[in-house]
Amino acid sequence: VDQLGAEVGVNIYETHDSFEQACAITAWQQLYDQLSPGDFSGQLRELWLDQLQCFEEYTNRALRQSCIVWPGAYWFGVPIPNQPNAACEGSPLEDNLIAISWGGAEFELTTPDDFHIMGLVIPHDELTAYANTTLDGGLPDTLGCGSRLQVDPLRKQRFIRHQRTLLNEAERCKLGPADVTAYRFMRHELQDSLINMLTSAMPAPRPQRSRHQHWCVVRQARDFAMGHSDEPL
Repeated sequence: VDQLGAEVGVNIYETHDSFEQACAITAWQQLYDQLSPGDFSGQLRELWLDQLQCFEEYTNRALRQSCIVWPGAYWFGVPIPNQPNAACEGSPLEDNLIAISWGGAEFELTTPDDFHIMGLVIPHDELTAYANTTLDGGLPDTLGCGSRLQVDPLRKQRFIRHQRTLLNEAERCKLGPADVTAYRFMRHELQDSLINMLTSAMPAPRPQRSRHQHWCVVRQARDFAMGHSDEPL
């Protein structure tokens, strides 16, 4: 883990298979199952800033994604607005919601056709220290309130624009490990933008009970089947 992001820079991938897409992002453990028919096409732009990982992902087919980010980090998943039927842990990701997960814990996303999402992974200790210097009381308690957070939609849109701008700039300038000043500025900008969005965070509304129960039953059945693949069900 200490070597993650040691070679700062931008990685760009175009994929034609869901397995290839799942393997594209650096340092994650992922399994993607394609749910809708047709040829698969995916894209990933990934920016490393010394153990801070910023990315934009696009997939053209509906997927079930089983994901684990590395220990000691927070992942924030910020879907682009106006994408119905996305869900995290079986609960809808509506336009005023973002997803969150803690390193080392598996989480599940269900994504529709033509899905765009921005992602930011930041070490837990670094985010905590940064929040302690910029916010009264440090990180909001809502970060421990489940896999989804409700945020101000305008702040969410600003965060998305900010991430895209930095990705575009890093790609355009072909920044490398020697561009220390530029990368420090980008880290500071991303941290400020994230904190600005998180100051508006509230616990997400509780999911509809029947839908969440359905998702839990399906997940248990799938996990049982995959855990006993050498036995008749």
